[in-house]
Amino acid sequence: MAVRSHKDSHKVRRLVRDLPKLLTNQKVTPELEKLRNLFWAFFAKEFYRLAYKNFKLKSQGGSDEFGVRWKPLKPSTIKRRAESGLRSLVARRNAMGGDVANNLILVRSGRLRESFKPGKQSGASYIPANKDQLYVTTSGRVQLGSNVPYADDQNEKRPLLGDEAELINKAMEIALEKFLKELQRELL
Repeated sequence: MAVRSHKDSHKVRRLVRDLPKLLTNQKVTPELEKLRNLFWAFFAKEFYRLAYKNFKLKSQGGSDEFGVRWKPLKPSTIKRRAESGLRSLVARRNAMGGDVANNLILVRSGRLRESFKPGKQSGASYIPANKDQLYVTTSGRVQLGSNVPYADDQNEKRPLLGDEAELINKAMEIALEKFLKELQRELL
């Protein structure tokens, strides 16, 4: 099971799908395929950087940069977490000082939040941060999200990515800027 972004930016999807043809008006070559992969690597890194930052803000009860906030925890949830003992990561953090962790929204073990942690970019490749992070590319498409089994259920109650369209547009804007800078370096 995976939470995936369902809102695609048609304009950018077409651009990335057609990028090799647009650049040369020829058959797709390995070099042009590398450019497509480079763009997706930039995009994935920015998407996850923004998603992770926004998740952390919302989990603390705040609004993300697009103004989205999650409904707060029920008092019964806070009480249950406080009484759960030292079994969970949250409880271990509490034992080390402070009870703020018990009040984090959608964070119990940290697994779901960490599935959005940005991975690494190596050349034209994006390397997911962990096995729970979804990153699948095909010609002109990319799937991003979380493979955590309970992600879909949590997404129903509190949209994990917040305003997906805004997140995608912002990541696209930054990725395109980085891509064009890299393209200029390659051409000079």
